[in-house]
Amino acid sequence: MDGKLVIPNGQAKEWPYVEVIDPSYKRGLHVIWAKIDPQDYFYIVRARNIEDGPFSTMCRDIQLERRSLGHEPELAIMDARGGRLTVNKDLEQDWFDRFRDYGLHYQPSVETDLKKLHDWLKPVYDPRHDKALPKLRICRSVAEMDKGPVWAIKRFTWNPLDSRTKQYEQAGKDWIDVMRYLAGYPGLKYDRFRQPEAMMMSPQSIASSYARPQIAMHQHHFSDRMVGRRQPFHPYGQKYRPR
Repeated sequence: MDGKLVIPNGQAKEWPYVEVIDPSYKRGLHVIWAKIDPQDYFYIVRARNIEDGPFSTMCRDIQLERRSLGHEPELAIMDARGGRLTVNKDLEQDWFDRFRDYGLHYQPSVETDLKKLHDWLKPVYDPRHDKALPKLRICRSVAEMDKGPVWAIKRFTWNPLDSRTKQYEQAGKDWIDVMRYLAGYPGLKYDRFRQPEAMMMSPQSIASSYARPQIAMHQHHFSDRMVGRRQPFHPYGQKYRPR
């Protein structure tokens, strides 16, 4: 499997990384940490499903993961819709507010079609390497997780005619979402994170410097081959095959 790989620690230690989180009181926190190499390939090097518990404990777990990666993330992204749900009625705070109280600052995700994630997982020929490579790769320790991101990719099915409710009933959808938010966030480039002026900014300043596109509300069109058939969402460039 192309997604299972190991990055030499010395090579990747100083690469910038992005943290993406999908919070839920029912399912806990689904979090991935993805490093960016100088050629703008992404590697999911860590992933955790942090069980719901005291807020201070959940935040401590995130901070420990950040510390183990050697520095704070250059950008931290949270599910925009789920992050706006109220978690403290007395203080009228949502997830963004509560995390901010503990020093964890997140940018809202940009709504992204599942096809964008599929494109990131599909190998594309790169003349620099003389072979086809996916833009998003998953390191071995993450790929071998029990019910982790690769498990979710293998079992998730996508049909553009399905309702949002039906899509969300699928186990593992949270992992699909955090990877989708990563793939859909605009302007994620290694050189941009490594610009001298960017290094002087906080992660929040870097994030706010991106040009955020307007989210267009429009009808998606799919080919006749897709209509009315439940299509598996396969990793690593395998073709869609009807069940």
